[in-house]
Amino acid sequence: MKLYNKYFLFCFVIALSAITMHRSISKSIVIKGVLKNTPSTATIYLYQVLGMEVSKLDSTKITNTNFKFKPIDLPRGMYKIGLSETSNFNIIIADEDIDLVADVNKPNELPSVTNSTENKVYQSILLYNSAYTAQVNSLDQAAQPILAYRQSDPDKFNKEIGKLQIKMDSLNKVRSSFYAEIIKTNTSLFATKLATVFATPDNTSKEDFFTVADLTDEEMTRGDFLSNKIILYMQKFMQTQGIDVVQESSNMLVKPTTGTKNKEVFYSTLIRIFAPYDADYARTLGQVYKSEYPNSKFAKKVFKSLPKGAPQAGDMAPEIALNDASGKPIKLSSLKGKVVLLDFWASWCGPCRKENPNVVRVYDQFKDKGFTVFSVSLDQEKEKWLQAIQKDQLKWPNHVSDLKGWQSAGAQIYSVKGIPATFLIGKDGKIIATNLRGQELEAKLVELFNK
Repeated sequence: MKLYNKYFLFCFVIALSAITMHRSISKSIVIKGVLKNTPSTATIYLYQVLGMEVSKLDSTKITNTNFKFKPIDLPRGMYKIGLSETSNFNIIIADEDIDLVADVNKPNELPSVTNSTENKVYQSILLYNSAYTAQVNSLDQAAQPILAYRQSDPDKFNKEIGKLQIKMDSLNKVRSSFYAEIIKTNTSLFATKLATVFATPDNTSKEDFFTVADLTDEEMTRGDFLSNKIILYMQKFMQTQGIDVVQESSNMLVKPTTGTKNKEVFYSTLIRIFAPYDADYARTLGQVYKSEYPNSKFAKKVFKSLPKGAPQAGDMAPEIALNDASGKPIKLSSLKGKVVLLDFWASWCGPCRKENPNVVRVYDQFKDKGFTVFSVSLDQEKEKWLQAIQKDQLKWPNHVSDLKGWQSAGAQIYSVKGIPATFLIGKDGKIIATNLRGQELEAKLVELFNK
């Protein structure tokens, strides 16, 4: 429903933290202040952030709640100051000294920043956003009982929802006016860039959503402005219009110029978005991001934070130690020196059973040349597992299982989400290839043993 889409998108955007900038300024500035309720030996940090990513920039000791950083020449932008990456306050640093008072016990309370027009405007935006969100939440609560009439009394449903929609439209009209005034009266301020994101019209088309400034102005990367717009784009056009999100994300990455900070924010934001839902694609993006920005500390941090997923060709094969049918533990590493097909299968898996004759055939063909198979069953019933081994004539000795099905320790280590799944491991313990079957497996073995 239109009402929900508008407020959901907005709430999603304002939930993100603010971050950093990089335009040269005219003088070194002094950042000092009071951070209440801190330990007597605490250290306070100044953080730079790019898109969604945070990095330490400087630090100083707190003495009797007072702190003062050494004078520093910083690019104009949004920064974080606090005790850690999760306990901090957002401030805008421009060409003015910063004198800040905050309380670590009141993380949701805006810090007091004196003599700073930038922070005054920034905080006015935050306060307005908070009030707007409270009003939208109130409309949402009012909509909940009306939902019961969607099927039983459509006329009443449309009438009552229509009333709420009028109120929602009025709120958005006032919001647009607020941001338009901010932009008009503060054209030279950094904080105005945040307002331009929130001022994006609801009817902006997919083709015109990202402006030239979004794609070329490096200052847009030194705050969470561009990340917010990327997330808003995803919500507005991908989820609501049924677009292939993977394909569309690839299209988005073509927009900014390669090697720019703007494209780096596209990479890091999309990876963070996809990581919880499509880890494989997030890792693929992470690899490209890291290769395109080999010297970026943010690229390295993003890539390091990603779940490892299934081992790939070139990786050392992780150890597996599971029991065979007699209860004797067998380690995968005990087969080092041989070429090993690590095969995840189960008696109940039709495709696995169909592939088993091919595995038997290549085992017979290459066993005398130093090839063997290490079979990990995802069965839960021992009798069915052993019956399938006998029926399919799986001749090799290395059959293991902890009879935990998909919760098998081996499957967890190798991030197996579907079977059959195979990993061809070289004599040195490194993975050569994954998921080779039939003639492809035979051809690879011929290549290996005929070298």
